[in-house]
Amino acid sequence: MTNIKRTLYINIAGFVIRLIYQTPASVYLKQILPTLRKHYQGYLLVKKPAKIDYTLHVNEAAPTDFILKKAKQYYYLLLFQELSPVRAATHYLINITQLELIIKTVLYRLLSCHRGMMLHSSASLIKNQAMLFVGPSGAGKSTVSQLLAGQYPVLADDLVAIRQIGKRFYFYQLPFWEKNSKITRTTDPYLIKSVNFLSQSPKTQLKLLNNQRIILSQLLPQVTSSKDDQTKQLELLTKFINSQVFYQFEFSLNKQQVIEAVICCQ
Repeated sequence: MTNIKRTLYINIAGFVIRLIYQTPASVYLKQILPTLRKHYQGYLLVKKPAKIDYTLHVNEAAPTDFILKKAKQYYYLLLFQELSPVRAATHYLINITQLELIIKTVLYRLLSCHRGMMLHSSASLIKNQAMLFVGPSGAGKSTVSQLLAGQYPVLADDLVAIRQIGKRFYFYQLPFWEKNSKITRTTDPYLIKSVNFLSQSPKTQLKLLNNQRIILSQLLPQVTSSKDDQTKQLELLTKFINSQVFYQFEFSLNKQQVIEAVICCQ
């Protein structure tokens, strides 16, 4: 058992989340730890960092020990318990999907407390900057990034993190499951080039947006946050809107037209 490394350090959006497995179940550890290392490949730190932002204890018998709650016809499983603003505990028998849900929840809180947010968006790499494509489900986020993929690499397919560093905003890739499993991921931040609100059209064209109310009305529904964090998120969104270039991106399924439209706005 001494050969099993029980602690993992995951670097997501500039934050370090520490997972400490405190169970003696050696068979389980030999199965789950290699799976986690593969799932979070590229996001794991080899050495203990100087600063840890959040710690998740994965216990043999956590206070969350598979407590079921019922509300009407629905049943809820209590996944984890917050022990402090920077520490939580869960049970070692949760699966990797449940663990990812916990890590997402932790990341929401870290971003909200440190001038950041999560956004439903796809993204492409344009001259070492991130061009974001935003819209509700079915708007074409994945479609546009795939149309551009031959010339501009896909950075994200569904969910991204954004953080304000100094006076500028940066994009981070996330290690969570996405439709496109072939995306090359890195923990490096990318400066945001533009934000594009998508709508499908027979003709491809980009229209510069300057009306902040229209921008906010399209952007706000795509921000992922809890009710407790909405005030902070609105303040950050105002700064974000004032610092970025926004377009209404009407696109067809003509790949060449989409590429030419992106080239023109550079």
